[in-house]
Amino acid sequence: MIAPHIMPQKDAKSTVIEIYNSVLSMARMTENSDLTLPIDNPAITRYLTHNYPIACPTLEDHNYLLGQVLSNLTSASRFRCYP
Repeated sequence: MIAPHIMPQKDAKSTVIEIYNSVLSMARMTENSDLTLPIDNPAITRYLTHNYPIACPTLEDHNYLLGQVLSNLTSASRFRCYP
């Protein structure tokens, strides 16, 4: 089982303990999954603003990029690969 784990942004906290909850859930995910992918939300935002002509990336932009990454990671297990 692959478990993507998106780390929150420091400046967009909704609660004070959001970062602590993220760290604790990451520990649980590493115990209960085969592969845990920590994904840094601010890094995705920087990637989208520097590599694409997007001034302010939306949630749809983030979701599209993460969907492409996860799709490419799992394509070998979903489709028959030829040597």
